[in-house]
Amino acid sequence: MSSRNLKSGNAFIDENHKGLLENIDVISVSVRDNWDRQEFESNVRWFIVDLENHFSHEEVILKAAGFAELDEHSVKHRELSLRLRMDSIYTQNFDDSVRFLGTLRSKIFSHELFEDQSYWPLFDKETEDAKLLIRWSAELETGDPEMDKHHRALVNHINRLHMQLCASTDKRFACAELRLLHEYSKFHFSEEEHSLGEKLRPGHRANHELLLIDLDRVIEEVDAGKYALPTIGDYLKYWLINHIQTFDIPSFSRND
Repeated sequence: MSSRNLKSGNAFIDENHKGLLENIDVISVSVRDNWDRQEFESNVRWFIVDLENHFSHEEVILKAAGFAELDEHSVKHRELSLRLRMDSIYTQNFDDSVRFLGTLRSKIFSHELFEDQSYWPLFDKETEDAKLLIRWSAELETGDPEMDKHHRALVNHINRLHMQLCASTDKRFACAELRLLHEYSKFHFSEEEHSLGEKLRPGHRANHELLLIDLDRVIEEVDAGKYALPTIGDYLKYWLINHIQTFDIPSFSRND
């Protein structure tokens, strides 16, 4: 749980992201163990206040850093905050609370994974094109803008993780980051399956499950000290690319 947020390159923003996800976990445990409507409503109100404060802090930093897309990014902050406030109004019972927390987690994941990556280069002092593990190209495009956005985000995440692992010998750090990749990939796979609907090819969902199972095994092996950390990128590269080319591109290109 100590490193469950994507690394933007700014320690203050990263610490805020980590705190938000940890707060969701705390609320989830409270709901699971002893649901109380008043307590839940209070916890959600305070979470949204914390979220809006984080957005404010982040915007101050991004403005000072010269982020060209700050206005658009700020609008997404306002939209997310308003949506969560509206959704929370209709949370009346235990089942509603569970659904709300699932939606809350998905929305925070989605924002961090897809929107916040746009400002990573502002704080990235060591990313060089020559060091990229995976280069995005037309060969990886599915033709679906939203899924291509997902895939590019995962590629960026793996590239950043690869550089971190090449400079680290800390297997606890590696396992924490790989678990985060597992969590974000699981979220993406769910969104992808929903987007494809009836176009989902035979074996596609099963391959998603196999990928997550295999990544779990790799995490266990890394924890046991089986691999030198810089070599893990060679696994992650093909773990993602083969699936995109074998399943995703054919599925999204179908017209039936």
